[in-house]
Amino acid sequence: TDIWAVGEKSYDTLFLHWDGFDWTEHGPSIDGEIKDLWAHSSEKIYAVGGDHSIGLLFSYDGASWTRIPIETENELLTIWGADENSIFIGGESGTIYHWDGQEWQTMEIDTTNSITCIWGTSSQNVYAAAVAANQMFHWDGSNWTELQTDLPNSSVLSIWGFDADNFYVSLSNSRNSIYHFNGTTWEPCDYSYRGISSFWPIDSERFYATSGNDLIYYDGNTWIDLTSDFCSENLRHIQVIDSDSFLLGGDDGT
Repeated sequence: TDIWAVGEKSYDTLFLHWDGFDWTEHGPSIDGEIKDLWAHSSEKIYAVGGDHSIGLLFSYDGASWTRIPIETENELLTIWGADENSIFIGGESGTIYHWDGQEWQTMEIDTTNSITCIWGTSSQNVYAAAVAANQMFHWDGSNWTELQTDLPNSSVLSIWGFDADNFYVSLSNSRNSIYHFNGTTWEPCDYSYRGISSFWPIDSERFYATSGNDLIYYDGNTWIDLTSDFCSENLRHIQVIDSDSFLLGGDDGT
């Protein structure tokens, strides 16, 4: 009964809220595009994006959205938080910000490529991927270090998982586009669909995901297409309400 989505309407950003009955517009009218959302609670939500030459950061306090001043000319592309006092933002040209509960601070990372996805298990164990051939970084609580992954020469589209010894990456332009990390080595998954754009875990082995216009289920051993192309638009996001109810968002108002 409390779900947020963002999109575009007449070239302006559109915030939508689901209250269990209806979708309503609920948010500021801004120029630019929101790229990602992260929520700690219904009264603490963040949104990041950009307007060509400026980064955009907004927060929601349960009543209204407020723009947070942040000094960057780079668009902000992704946000992830370990908790309400440790939040990471990635953006163009190697931009990374961290919220420590008091202020937003820039972080040093050895890349000028755009940081497109961030995921972690705690504030001392965070992974970030850049738009470059298999370029991934790890934050240990003190420093960002580039990982030697031996992954194929493809960009990382997304990172998602369960713990430090059990997570996945989705790659572009690779025959084996999904790789699993078991804590020691990277192993290709037997996966023939396109790269995964969003992911929703059920437990440590099973999850749902969107890939192009497909809804995919992984049972721990087998990838199953649940959709039979019921949708012609690319699906971008998924949220599982319960075993019989899904929310899917995609292109052109899907």
